Amino acid sequence: MEVKVDNEKIMADWILCTNSKYYAGPHSITNDTNIFENRIVAYIFKDLTRIKLLYYVWLILTKGDLTPAKSVIKKELNRLKINGVNNKVLSQVDGENCGYDNTLEIQKTDRFINLLVP
Repeated sequence: MEVKVDNEKIMADWILCTNSKYYAGPHSITNDTNIFENRIVAYIFKDLTRIKLLYYVWLILTKGDLTPAKSVIKKELNRLKINGVNNKVLSQVDGENCGYDNTLEIQKTDRFINLLVP
């Protein structure tokens, strides 16, 4: 995938964008954001292999933060655009499949949805 973050182009295998500290339930992935701040952090994974994936899981389980991974590019963003190179890009929101698209765009906004969960 070709990722364009605030006009910088990066080739990537996987992208994780979040404004939350947690991913996949209780697993902390970053210490740099939380849902009460108006920030979006993108983790851009290049040259993804099985060994690197195991290392990322180890970082999540032991440190609760992906930042130490040198092969992961971390960007705080206002706007992110993803273009599929040879295939369409599969997107998921909170683990739910949102389908395949040629292009995806994520943009920081001042609009919020307030949720009350029992």
